[in-house]
Amino acid sequence: MRFEGEVAAEKGRAPSKKSKRRQKKSMAAATASASAVQKLFDLCKEAFADCAPGFVPKQDDVGRLSSFLDNMKPEDVELHPNLPYFRHENSEGTPPVTYLHLYGCPKSKFSIGIFCLPQSSVIPLHNHPGMTVFSKILFGSMHVKSYDWVDTPHSSSNAAAPTDGDRLAKE
Repeated sequence: MRFEGEVAAEKGRAPSKKSKRRQKKSMAAATASASAVQKLFDLCKEAFADCAPGFVPKQDDVGRLSSFLDNMKPEDVELHPNLPYFRHENSEGTPPVTYLHLYGCPKSKFSIGIFCLPQSSVIPLHNHPGMTVFSKILFGSMHVKSYDWVDTPHSSSNAAAPTDGDRLAKE
């Protein structure tokens, strides 16, 4: 990453006070966002330290993570609505969803990522078996539907038996 001061120096001029202020502001913003992501990483690492599939973190850890996410802002992860991820120029079809992977590795017990959803985009119905998911809307709004599995009584002769692998869900 180059700053204006570096360009001025290459041209043989000293950077102006204005460009120095911009450089400091830009560096401060980058540091603040790195600090927010680092703090989120540290909280997740602590919350999921004893993790296994189906594990629910301790209530204190859930509270700390939730509180931190409640206070996160788009600038904490250097996002703003003008980024190309959030624009949909083609009026036909569904807007594409972009996933920004921040952290995760095969041995890790958690991952951190950002889904960038343009206005009117849709993500498919999906499941997170054995996972604890924390979400945060950084800007905009979202309509969410969630479903729970229906326990069907096996003794009822009227109920249609689910076919191989199919299950019923209720909203």
